[in-house]
Amino acid sequence: MADGAKLNQQDMLFPTGGTAARPASPEIGMLRFNTDSGFDCLENYTAAGWSKVAPPVPILTSITGSIYAGATSSITINGSKIGTGSGTATFTGTGIPVNTTATATPTSDSAVTVAVPAAVYNNVSAGTVVTVTWRNSDFGTSNGLTKTASGLPTGGTIVSSGGYRYHTFTGSSNFVVPSTYAGPSTVEYLIVAGGGTGGNANANDGGASGGGGAGGYRTGSTSMSANTTYAVTVGAGGSGFTTSNSDAGNGGADSSIFSITSTGGGAGGANASATTGRPGGSGGGGPNYGTGNPVSVGGSGTPGQGNPGGTGGDFPGAGGGAGAAGGGNVGSVNAGGAGSNANSTWASATSTGASGYYAGGGGAGGANLSNQSGGAAGAGGASAGAPWKASSSAATANTGSGSGASGANGNAGAQFSVGGGGSGIVIVRYTL
Repeated sequence: MADGAKLNQQDMLFPTGGTAARPASPEIGMLRFNTDSGFDCLENYTAAGWSKVAPPVPILTSITGSIYAGATSSITINGSKIGTGSGTATFTGTGIPVNTTATATPTSDSAVTVAVPAAVYNNVSAGTVVTVTWRNSDFGTSNGLTKTASGLPTGGTIVSSGGYRYHTFTGSSNFVVPSTYAGPSTVEYLIVAGGGTGGNANANDGGASGGGGAGGYRTGSTSMSANTTYAVTVGAGGSGFTTSNSDAGNGGADSSIFSITSTGGGAGGANASATTGRPGGSGGGGPNYGTGNPVSVGGSGTPGQGNPGGTGGDFPGAGGGAGAAGGGNVGSVNAGGAGSNANSTWASATSTGASGYYAGGGGAGGANLSNQSGGAAGAGGASAGAPWKASSSAATANTGSGSGASGANGNAGAQFSVGGGGSGIVIVRYTL
């Protein structure tokens, strides 16, 4: 006892010290005050060993993380005397069943992370006040702290996968972040514009048309704010058409969200009209005008979104894709440029996209030379170029891929069709 310290008649002084200072040969009935973190209480020695006489009572100071209305999450309870052994969190609030608890083991005496029970997140509404208490492994029960349940963003088709919550938009709509949202502000996006169509050729000179370019492909991250509505535009693919003329294709439409825009795919050029491939997110392929005629430039792609269409010359060029330029004048049938391989977790959020690819280029049309076949489609839902004297098919919807050109008619006045470009897609994801 310190010099000058006195005991009142009602006071009793016990030996103090940490666990390491316990007597080497304790006797039953001994009492001491354990000063170690996690104890900080009186303990006595029995036939079963040392046990706490007055367990420490947890004192909660804060809760980090969020409780979401309708989605799983975890919260971290912070304070002191939380303990080191398994304890129990109790949740109370409007709509929550009585005695809703969750067990967890603290990471330290000052913090424990608890998974929010389904009985909580499935029964609370955004704005519901939830009270949380903690009982440590020594059965000391804390004060209560409150946490207001957070609302969640809405819009599109919603899927949870791999720790992310995805919103997939296959048509124009809104992504709405409610005023009650209290989760992370970072959101990632995938924005693919509509793909362009190939051209149509109608001539007897062996000329053929270029493939359609893919829509622009953009990924990245930005911030979202509570109480905000973000307009989502999903670009249409270039429209298909039927004609007996030599006509260039149609470009795709832009897609956008968060004021970030992906550019529609470029149209493929047509042979007899001497049109080059058109620019876009990825460029349309340049046509050829028959053997020995001038080179026709493929349309340019938009930097950071896609690649140029292939050059036309003796043979037509294919449409550019997000992953590669369209095949050019190499003296053979030219394939469309490959699409870009979307991350597999992005692909899991939607059923569209061939093997997780988006924004592939359309194949070039077959020329009137030995009944030539059309160029192959770029990966990602694009369509191939049609063989000589045939129509091309449409690209797959919501892939942003270009369609192939029709084959050279070889018969003036005959009608052939060019399939439409694939419409775009917008996906956003964030962690909870």
